[in-house]
Amino acid sequence: MKKFILSIIACVFILSICGLLPARSENNKTIKEDETTLYLDTPVNRPRMPSKIAIHCMYRNGEVRFSFPEELEYLTVTIEHAESKTTWTSQVGHEEYMLISTANGTYNVSAITESGQHFSGILHVTE
Repeated sequence: MKKFILSIIACVFILSICGLLPARSENNKTIKEDETTLYLDTPVNRPRMPSKIAIHCMYRNGEVRFSFPEELEYLTVTIEHAESKTTWTSQVGHEEYMLISTANGTYNVSAITESGQHFSGILHVTE
């Protein structure tokens, strides 16, 4: 009888461990994310003046989202992977995002507002 109870406990223990394995592997997924601020492009020989507009760029697993003031309706955005020279261009609004590859590396991001102001920044994606 003692062996029977020990074998039932062992089976329950093994089944509970097997039940946890898929949950653990789901937690081990690699999440690639980064955030940067795009700054107003100014001539090189002038000091950079603080801009009244801030554009924030957030990357997470292939999605690039932009946060910018409500008075702007949209941005025309170009993203270029520095190593492969692959380029994505899109017009994004407040609730829209861009899909790009998930390759590690440096991405040059530029945005043009509807009034013609040019902003740029660099996004670094790592694992």
